[in-house]
Amino acid sequence: MKLLAAVLALALQDPAARSSQVPSGVQARSDAYLDSGAAEIVRRARERKSGDDHSLLAFRVMATQRIGVGMRALFRDRIIYHHEVAARIEWHCGGTTRVEALGARAGVPIVSGSSEVPEDLNDLFSDLAFEPGEDLLHFFGSRGSDTSRSSPRHPIAEGSEAHYRYRSGDTTVLRFPDGRSVTVVELVVIPRRAEFWLVSGSFWFDAESYGLVRAVFRTARPFDIELDAESDDADDANEIPGILKPIRAEIGYVTIEYGLQGFRWWLPRIVAVEATGTAGSIIRMPIRFERLYTEYQVDGGEGLPPGRAIALPQGRADASQASRPRRRPGVRVEVRTRRGRAVSDSSVAEDSNLVRRTIKRNTGTRTIELILPRDPAVLAESSSLPPAFFEPGGQMMSESDLRELGRAVGLMPGMPGLTRSALRWAPRDPTMLRYNRVEGLSFGARYDAESGNLALDASGRLGWADFAPNVELGLARTTPGTRYRVSAYSRLASVDPAVRPLGVGNSLSAALFGRDDGDYFRARGVELAGAPAPSRSHWYEWRLYAELQRAARKETDLSLRRLWDGDHRFRPMVAAARADQVGASLRLRGQRGADPSRLVLGGDLFLEGATGGYGFAKGSVATRATFPLPFSLRTSLEAAAGSALGEVPPQSLWYLGGPATLRGYAGAAAVGDAFWRARVDLGTSFAAARVTLFGDAGWAGARRDFADHAPFAGKPLLSWGVGASLLDGLVRLDFARGLRWPAGWRVDLYWDGAL
Repeated sequence: MKLLAAVLALALQDPAARSSQVPSGVQARSDAYLDSGAAEIVRRARERKSGDDHSLLAFRVMATQRIGVGMRALFRDRIIYHHEVAARIEWHCGGTTRVEALGARAGVPIVSGSSEVPEDLNDLFSDLAFEPGEDLLHFFGSRGSDTSRSSPRHPIAEGSEAHYRYRSGDTTVLRFPDGRSVTVVELVVIPRRAEFWLVSGSFWFDAESYGLVRAVFRTARPFDIELDAESDDADDANEIPGILKPIRAEIGYVTIEYGLQGFRWWLPRIVAVEATGTAGSIIRMPIRFERLYTEYQVDGGEGLPPGRAIALPQGRADASQASRPRRRPGVRVEVRTRRGRAVSDSSVAEDSNLVRRTIKRNTGTRTIELILPRDPAVLAESSSLPPAFFEPGGQMMSESDLRELGRAVGLMPGMPGLTRSALRWAPRDPTMLRYNRVEGLSFGARYDAESGNLALDASGRLGWADFAPNVELGLARTTPGTRYRVSAYSRLASVDPAVRPLGVGNSLSAALFGRDDGDYFRARGVELAGAPAPSRSHWYEWRLYAELQRAARKETDLSLRRLWDGDHRFRPMVAAARADQVGASLRLRGQRGADPSRLVLGGDLFLEGATGGYGFAKGSVATRATFPLPFSLRTSLEAAAGSALGEVPPQSLWYLGGPATLRGYAGAAAVGDAFWRARVDLGTSFAAARVTLFGDAGWAGARRDFADHAPFAGKPLLSWGVGASLLDGLVRLDFARGLRWPAGWRVDLYWDGAL
């Protein structure tokens, strides 16, 4: 949650005064303006004083806000935290701002499927209020002194030429149905250096008033805790385990948009932020924030029209009362709160409290009156709340807004070059260690270098059992939406990547219990791969490759198990064939819903084709659903099937066995050019820690047998067991028993389970 707080604080903190934020010794640059039009836009924008226009006497607006923090995994995405807020704001020039609470809920779905009312409602609702003409480029608020290196740099502040270059962009005329029009001009801001505290993007201004109409920008590079941590936090950053590094936060975009109200006043309409936090290769957390202002009513001298009645759900104590709030003239409202003070007000509903707060900001002192229900629990049930991010079809921004935002993000200027490098090696970084029956214990090292949107990686690995070096050299290019990587390699490859045999879980199982679920072959070649950018949902990946494939032999039987079972041996290897292959593969993933208390659907489609020594095509499809049952239970159902055509080498057949495909059995328990499998889990509904019962069934064999006898070709392998699930299946421990030969008990600890 610290990462969430940091990203949103950067995007939404109070703006600093428009004084210079140039570090001492840095002067404005004469090459800042790429054309005279840009210089004129910056000059006029600086001259404009916020709050000069006093023609707006009052306004009323609906404000909705939501935040979602997720965690991405190979099997399914999860929601870590969410909150939604709704309020009605009434502002009067020179007077107080009244905020009427209409709804608030928050939840941690991977711990509990239920949502509750957030704790600090006073701050939550006060943050929704704003002053007309207020600078909402909150990203640029000062975090320290003007000379602080770690301070956001406002692109329009005096002296900002030391940090940015400017170019004038398009001029657009906005036409309205009544024939009137407004001209807006674009200023393109280009950072001079690759610093997190600088931004790159487009800023649109009204050509008459030079008030901000729209801004779309992102930071010049991701936040990196080792590069950007304050000196007070540097020691803490050094103590972070290498397996969790690098820790970064990449802001995909920040957008701020205004709407023209009464054809006279630009007032905020949308504030949205999309970011991604990462910790090494293990944790990837998408973070999204949206705030919308709708249903404006403005007063330019004619008075505000009456606001529509909005009734909250009745609290438990008021269940027998009418739904419309009643007024109590002259009654003092008492409320205890850490901040603010209770006041008397005849316009407050009988079932509400009123709290008056005084807030100091850079723009001055503001008085806010909060109207909160006596029973805060009703806020979580309000129909005024926006949908949560994880709810299917739940979006606050319109399709046209989303399309235009995507276009604007794609047109943002490129990032300046950042050159940095890092070297990781075993055993300092535990992720560079692994154990299997081919390599034994192998030690790896990896060097990464970045420059702008290009990244170079070079890695090497050597196992003490086979002494066969594994080397790889790759070059990646990341755009706002896609990541491409080309590489050359000589590696130990897996016949079934779904088993994750080269990961930490299988390595520990092999080293401790003498159980290696992977089967391997050696591959040397080149590949080109593509996938969404790290900040995007990983819904597809494709690969083009040309490689020489050769068999790998079992080189060791050593494991800790031999201390009590001296005759134990690793199971034999699958005999891979010599093959010179050129091929392509595509994987598509989809998920609908992520709330563990509701229906969650998922699917996976995999296609691959190759030619060369062997010519074949193969494909598989998997579907899954989890949903609640009566008596506080929850179930997960999964089914998958696949087949292959042509001459398929052994290393490209379908394999079943292990927790990813068939619990209770070792890897390669069933092999063939066709397969089907199914599984069911039944568990308790408490997402933080649940107990599950499960059963699996699967078959793999010749495609002709599958076609003749599907879906029960031959005798399927069957298993059952009991498991423990933590954090909605993020960590899973299973005790499983195979019911058909080779029958036996297995214990598996792994990540990313279905339930």
